[in-house]
Amino acid sequence: MGKKLLALLLAFALGAAGLTSPFEAQAKEIYSTEEDGDWKGPHGSIETAQTWNGAARQVSVEDGEESYFKFVPKADGVYTLFSTGEEDTYGELYDGDGSLLCSNDDNDVDGNFELTWYLYANRTYYLNAYGNDWREASFVINTAQRQADGLELFYAENLSVAYGQRAGLEASAVSSKGPVSYQWYKGRLADDCRIEGATASRYELPGDNEEKMFYCQVTDGAETEVAEFNISIDTGLAVSSGTGENEDWEEVSDSGPRYVTLPYGDTITLEVTASGGVNGR
Repeated sequence: MGKKLLALLLAFALGAAGLTSPFEAQAKEIYSTEEDGDWKGPHGSIETAQTWNGAARQVSVEDGEESYFKFVPKADGVYTLFSTGEEDTYGELYDGDGSLLCSNDDNDVDGNFELTWYLYANRTYYLNAYGNDWREASFVINTAQRQADGLELFYAENLSVAYGQRAGLEASAVSSKGPVSYQWYKGRLADDCRIEGATASRYELPGDNEEKMFYCQVTDGAETEVAEFNISIDTGLAVSSGTGENEDWEEVSDSGPRYVTLPYGDTITLEVTASGGVNGR
């Protein structure tokens, strides 16, 4: 009786939040499917992502295992991806490039994960679902699309970009009160830092960008929200101090660090000691 009552309360809570029934989501086929394919996961390994059409699906993972699912929404909108069952689960949502969008451990009811994000039609996304702390688990994954509740803003605030690489920042907003407008800023949220012409949900960083802070102000005329982006610029420069093969940091620390990573624009003086020569000269 207790489990049945909990299930009824959960169903009522989802309905009150404007979530569509999982059965309606399944009937509408809100996700299109593609062939299974390899994908470079967040931990550097090649994972086989299973295609998913958004319908309720049983998932079983062993200790230390993760389970990746690939899907392509047919329509723009706010989606909630969630698990059900008695296990403590963890969920991660990635874009098609493997960048983490959001993650969640527990919803407000039990130990199941619940991810809510604005997804775009015809884009590829990945869901990584597994037992919390990588424990063995058996659970069901599901999805539902819902309407906006006032002004809602979705964005991934941290981005690592290699110097010279072109990358885009995206702030996805939706409102139940009317259309949403965007304005991007560089460095500070001030009129003199406004980026002229940057009034779309996505802003493409120039290849020579050195600025680390960007802002996107969104409004529906009644409410205003601000997305703050922190950019990490990776120069890919590593310098070896030539301390030999010893990997024990405590033993080589007196000789200085073995590798130094420099932010773009910084300088360093390198000391090189040579002995011997080519062919003994």
